Amino acid sequence: MFMLDACVRRKSVPRVRPTILLLVLSALFLATLTAGTAVGATVGAAAGAAADAEQGDILMEFKRLDMSVTSGRGLADRIISAGAGRTAGSYLAWSASYVWDAYITAYEVSGDTLWLDKLVRDFDAAFAVRDDVLKHADYRGEVRPVWGTFGYTGDEYHAWVVHNGWAAYQMLRFAKLVLRSPDLKVSYGAKAQEYVARLEETVTAFDDQWREGPLPGQGFYIFREDMPFDYRGRKMPLNQHNAMGLTLFLLADITGNESYFQKAAAMANYFRSVIKKLPNGSYVWTYWGNENEVVAEAPALISAAVNSTFSGEDISHAVINARFAYEAYLHDVAFTEDDMRAIARTVVENIWDVDSRGNSGVYWQMNRRGNRYTDGNLIHISRGWTFLAQFDPRVLIAAQQTYDAAGSSASGVLRLLGQAQLVRWQMTEEQIYNILNKALESGDPYVTPFYLINSTPGAGEVISGPTALKLEYLSVAPITGFELKVDDILIHRGPSLPEELVINQGELADGDHLLQLTVTADKPQRRTYKHTISFKVDNLHIVNPVQGQKTKGVISIGLASALPAEAVAKIQVHLNEQIVFSGTEIPAELRLDTREVPDGFHHLKVTLTTKGGTVSERTVGFWVENMWTLSDLFAAPTKSLWFGDIDFAKTLSTSPGWGYATDNPDLFSGDNSRRVRTQDSTEYLIWEAPRLYSVEAIVYVKNCSAVAALQFHTSVDQSRWEPLSYTVSSDTCPGITAAATAEATGTGAATDTGSWYKLQVKAEVPAGRQSAYFRLTLTGGIASPEAIQLGEVLLTGYLDLEESKN
Repeated sequence: MFMLDACVRRKSVPRVRPTILLLVLSALFLATLTAGTAVGATVGAAAGAAADAEQGDILMEFKRLDMSVTSGRGLADRIISAGAGRTAGSYLAWSASYVWDAYITAYEVSGDTLWLDKLVRDFDAAFAVRDDVLKHADYRGEVRPVWGTFGYTGDEYHAWVVHNGWAAYQMLRFAKLVLRSPDLKVSYGAKAQEYVARLEETVTAFDDQWREGPLPGQGFYIFREDMPFDYRGRKMPLNQHNAMGLTLFLLADITGNESYFQKAAAMANYFRSVIKKLPNGSYVWTYWGNENEVVAEAPALISAAVNSTFSGEDISHAVINARFAYEAYLHDVAFTEDDMRAIARTVVENIWDVDSRGNSGVYWQMNRRGNRYTDGNLIHISRGWTFLAQFDPRVLIAAQQTYDAAGSSASGVLRLLGQAQLVRWQMTEEQIYNILNKALESGDPYVTPFYLINSTPGAGEVISGPTALKLEYLSVAPITGFELKVDDILIHRGPSLPEELVINQGELADGDHLLQLTVTADKPQRRTYKHTISFKVDNLHIVNPVQGQKTKGVISIGLASALPAEAVAKIQVHLNEQIVFSGTEIPAELRLDTREVPDGFHHLKVTLTTKGGTVSERTVGFWVENMWTLSDLFAAPTKSLWFGDIDFAKTLSTSPGWGYATDNPDLFSGDNSRRVRTQDSTEYLIWEAPRLYSVEAIVYVKNCSAVAALQFHTSVDQSRWEPLSYTVSSDTCPGITAAATAEATGTGAATDTGSWYKLQVKAEVPAGRQSAYFRLTLTGGIASPEAIQLGEVLLTGYLDLEESKN
């Protein structure tokens, strides 16, 4: 039977109470642009205690994210597949471990054993694919109780200390959680005992890679001398052996085995001896942490000049080392609370960066070097460094803002872990104050005694119209100076904040802006602390039409501005770059007759200029659909085995003397189906055409004068028909120029030339004429039936509008 916490060296540390909050922080004191220097010493009114968000809501959101990452089933199936593919080691370390970390955290916050059940299924699957179970031999031909993988040593199979240590750490977190809880031991105790016993086998399998030194009380793991790897026989990089150090600390806690503790402590002593300290009080280290970097009095201070060429570890692998330092601190080995504050300072002063527009980024190297990323790499702070907020609450701000900025560009697995960590490490204002005060009392000269809890405008907030600035903050030392800027323009400087300060009264254009707060405090030493808050201004609104709206007839353009009327100097409205309104006030009513523009997509742009010279602009795109169209291509009927004759006619009615011509399409511009009279008689076609506006027809003739047989008419009731004149144009027909007028009253037969000419015939219905039907007629006796053929009729009319042009 294992004994929890048998290793008495473990430090008893008051842990920050996890709260079910998603950055819902209320102030210990509320400063409406007024400040205080300690709890209860503020000019502003005291706010109430922090309000807990609904636990169920947060867990439901976490479950939704888990569903998107694991389909709600955990990773057992994928673990089995990884084992079959001989990549279990890398999969457990760099995928599964993150999900397990998130599940354990979800249980810590919620107490819901659903997450423990998922872990048991995953852990059982993991042990089912261990090398000794699947009989996977490594490059030596040995089968060991470890998880190996391909992919890092060419075609050779090898078990890495880092893979096994990092995965085992999460399993042992579960076991420790279970074995210290009488209730959990009932359901999960046997599994926890099993996992611990089997993980001891895994850890022991790497004993031949352990080395002591270089200083007394230090130690580390090396790569095997004969392994197929360029660094054979060399000390492992820090993260690789410190991952095993995490496992050793927990094994010592659970089993009481002193040898586990001694190895973990030796690694902690070694790790601290290679850490360097920057002038800003942050800690940095290299990826390898080589023996030639060891100093007896660590951390050694390095200058900014040295740091400019210092190769700091990347912020992903460094997470393992930071976590190991924390476990060592909890076990009262090597690392102190001052050390943990220094590592937390690394996050907020080196890794996290906010640009001049308030946008978060992260530097890839922990000493503020390397590439600056604004993509999915932002997730690394929330998923791996958030626990350091208990030493510097600013880490929580960095974690939340980078998590939000990463969004869906981050890996789903890491987003799951990032969200879990953010929920786990939320704190009340009282807890934040106690952390700050304890740090100040420690005498740490790098302590930040100021913490901004909330502000108006807040990060990412959209404001409209005049807005009073509000700041909610905590301070454990006297604040001697405040400076406020908006977009680098100074709006206040003094020993205190003014009673009221209003922005956005016409001096800010719509769009992104930056509020910059600089605070000066004299303790622990005179320093300034800067906060940047990005926000948006949205003063100008196009209420109607909205983006993508379909319009017809006469519409009202709705405009609104949150600015005072006296702040407006000019407002202009453009329709497709043409000014349709210009004035000094927003019009109470502005109407647009959409029938004056063609159907299709149009842009409405509104520009507002204030008396202060700022310009705001809004644009919406909308559709105009005033017209209906009917295109009749005169498709010939077809026969169907199932449906019989299929008639494609779009006409309402026809006279009896019509047929179809489908021959020789190459003579008719590819047209393979045309309407043609069957005899030399007068024949007509009638279409429904409510509120007809225009007609276009394609007509093929063998003699240009044959167009005289063509007649257009409109009617409201089919009893009285009014003639409609048209124009004819052709690129090929001799004697017809563009827009030549045809009266359709010719007499006599047209001479057949043997060639075919294509005519474009167009007509517009006179304004004011009502119509419901359109009739096309070919008069007999002017051209032989086959010498004039119809290729297409295109009708366009107005939709049923309340007001009509016709």
